[in-house]
Amino acid sequence: MSYVIAIGGTGTRFLESVIHLCAAGLGPAKLSLILIDPDTANGNIDRVEKIIETYKKCRDIFSRFIKEENFPLFKTEINYYGSTSPVLPGKNNLEEHFSFYGLRKDYQNLCNLFYTEDERKEEWDKGFKGRANLGAPVMADIESRLDNPPWDTFINDIQATLNNGICHLFIAGSIFGATGASGFPTIAKILREREWDKKSNLRIGGILILPYFYFDVPQKVEGLYADSRNFLVKSKSALSHYSFVWKNGSSYDRIYFIGDRYHHKLGNFSKGGMDQENPLNWVDVIASSSLFHFLSDTQNTGISTEYYEESKETKYYYARRKKKEVIGWEDIPLSNFKEMVSIFAVFAMSYQKFFKPLMDDENFDKRKVLIPWYLDSFKHLKDDKEAPQLKNILEYMKHFVRFINQVQNTSNNELKVKLFQDQALENLDFGNLLIDKPKVNYKNDRIFDILCKRNWEEKGEATGDLFHMLYQSSKIFCDKYYF
Repeated sequence: MSYVIAIGGTGTRFLESVIHLCAAGLGPAKLSLILIDPDTANGNIDRVEKIIETYKKCRDIFSRFIKEENFPLFKTEINYYGSTSPVLPGKNNLEEHFSFYGLRKDYQNLCNLFYTEDERKEEWDKGFKGRANLGAPVMADIESRLDNPPWDTFINDIQATLNNGICHLFIAGSIFGATGASGFPTIAKILREREWDKKSNLRIGGILILPYFYFDVPQKVEGLYADSRNFLVKSKSALSHYSFVWKNGSSYDRIYFIGDRYHHKLGNFSKGGMDQENPLNWVDVIASSSLFHFLSDTQNTGISTEYYEESKETKYYYARRKKKEVIGWEDIPLSNFKEMVSIFAVFAMSYQKFFKPLMDDENFDKRKVLIPWYLDSFKHLKDDKEAPQLKNILEYMKHFVRFINQVQNTSNNELKVKLFQDQALENLDFGNLLIDKPKVNYKNDRIFDILCKRNWEEKGEATGDLFHMLYQSSKIFCDKYYF
């Protein structure tokens, strides 16, 4: 079992990318996940939790195919402990956290030296507003919470894994914000120094995500807020601090770095809460690949290590582009990324755009004698028992297509993402999916013909059998026309 701690909004988007790659068949056997963010109402958290829930339902549907090598979807067993705030109950700002008015005068003066009055009084219900100095004392107190849910179960499971062998723990967060920057060094230190049994079996890795986006701030915004114009300064300051505290060695075995000099512009400004639901970026995809690289010591995750360089003095890793102004398939450091993601995309898009409308047609049942893959074996698809399963798989397909659409749409005037055809993603045109391949004419006829020629063995519920066949047909389609 491997464990992931995702910190803050950037960590949450990293986690979302990890889950989608696991759904496509690129993940390890098992992953345990926990989210840390004081802004528990953050829109990105709500989205990723819905994705995790749908992922688990899909995995249950395909459970009888999990051991098949030619059906890799949803093979990663995901254990989600939930999201948790580092903020203690009843201590929702710095004055409450420090019991400021109960301090001696000289301690109050010291606090005033490091924090403005606005910073002391700012409520944390929507996070630390881009100020790592606000998050630092809160993160230091996480050690006192490890005996409480959900940390207690998380810690007990890590100990159980340590008892049986190597345990991989991976931490992800940004360095330019507040929650990630304050939590990244502190949480690793707390867990490294904890009195574990068989402590030598613990491996800790992490990724620090540097600035890669910006947003415009409205002219009139009340209170404290994060300002992307300060991201580079904050990153430099945080790195300087880490250099100081790690001068005798860090708590990490490996640290990865990823960012982008060409910052992508986000849409609407938000101070936090449900309104803050940022899209994923190609940086999030490459960041998630660092987790698989970290796990590659003991698990076959298909990582291609040629994309990473390791210094002989330190264990710091970074990824780089092949071309200055282009992100292409060769820049994603997972050896099977193009194939696995493309097959899942064709699988999802062909069902949404072609097979579902076909099966929903009121005349479909009348023509089933002409459709060998439907005759007899799939006549129960419209039963009440099968309907929720069809809905769950369709929901995840929509999540996945939106994911690759968001990644593709992070192109700007300075950097072009050349993975998929923009219009193909918007129109669910799976015959014109890859940017480096010609359009497949008569795509619906071709994939329908593949499906009709498939031999299958009925193994259980109709929904699982149908999508098992659809995936195999999508793979044949991609092997013939795309790879």
